[in-house]
Amino acid sequence: MDSFSNSYAEARGKFLAAAEARGLGIQSVIHPLRGPENEALATDVVRLGATTAKRTLYVTTGVHGVEGYYGSGVIVQWLRDGWMPPADIKVILVHACNPHGFAWGRRFTEENVDLNRNFWPLNQVPETNAAYAEIQHLVEYSGVGADSLAYCQQQLAEYLQKNGAANFKIALSGGQSQSSQGLFFTGTEPTWARHTYEQLLRQHTQGSEHVFYMDLHTGLGPRGYADFLHQYATGSTELNNLVSYIGERVLGDERDEATAQGLEGTTISCFARHAKVLGYSLLGGAIECGTTPLDHTLEALLQETALQRHGCDDDQLAAQIRQQLKDVFYVNEDDWKQQVFEQTCDIRQGAINYLNEQ
Repeated sequence: MDSFSNSYAEARGKFLAAAEARGLGIQSVIHPLRGPENEALATDVVRLGATTAKRTLYVTTGVHGVEGYYGSGVIVQWLRDGWMPPADIKVILVHACNPHGFAWGRRFTEENVDLNRNFWPLNQVPETNAAYAEIQHLVEYSGVGADSLAYCQQQLAEYLQKNGAANFKIALSGGQSQSSQGLFFTGTEPTWARHTYEQLLRQHTQGSEHVFYMDLHTGLGPRGYADFLHQYATGSTELNNLVSYIGERVLGDERDEATAQGLEGTTISCFARHAKVLGYSLLGGAIECGTTPLDHTLEALLQETALQRHGCDDDQLAAQIRQQLKDVFYVNEDDWKQQVFEQTCDIRQGAINYLNEQ
């Protein structure tokens, strides 16, 4: 599918060109830093439908920068296909919520913050993650040379054999506030990406009565399967609505036990807070498209974070580590692209059906 890209610059160019070809207005929030080719970085937004519509489908991409290839490819194809929502629904498409991470091939922001852990309430201080502290010496590699990597991987393999990958993943990815150069750092203050995300969210959902949101991600779960992650309780009206309109995928029957967990500071919690303030009903969650086995994904993250922290004089090794990270979050194969595109379209239709009946 030609709507997918191989770089942030290419992805942004296709998104802007598709929007311009349809005569759509484009809102761009320019990032203060530049990309690897000195290109401008931005979070770009287009709207389909009337601004006065009271029902809104809100779609975000690239919260985790390197995961932006999937979301970009999907929404570019929607624009190219000429798709439009029903007359009384508007659709907001947000391209590259974390443009710096997308452009530089990182999951995290320029501050090394996991944007999907940065949305904690402003009147609270993120709690220390004691579980992360216990594994910190295993996951914050001392370097990226062959000897350093081999030693750390041996230590980690022994830990995983004893404790299991699922427990390790939960301890690692829950978010931590104590190590600014470590993984899944919550940040100690709102990032540029968070400020931009919330600014756009307030602007484009203001006046809505009902909102359905889809936050597009990759990296966990069976290859090519689009899971739907949410935080609604069993038996709740919200979960029953998701099952009715999105299908049984929301129940997680195909989900690896470590695909999802209760998290703090997420886009989900951000949406919930704004819905209360702005007074609209809210339903939605994150689409998580599977790519590679969990252990491959985790190892790629560990090595790339070590590269970012320590640097590397071996250009070939550095390039291999960066490519490895890209490969575990973006399967550059036609069958995978077609699978995730079709499933995302199915979920989109369920969201439209839900909004139609509100």
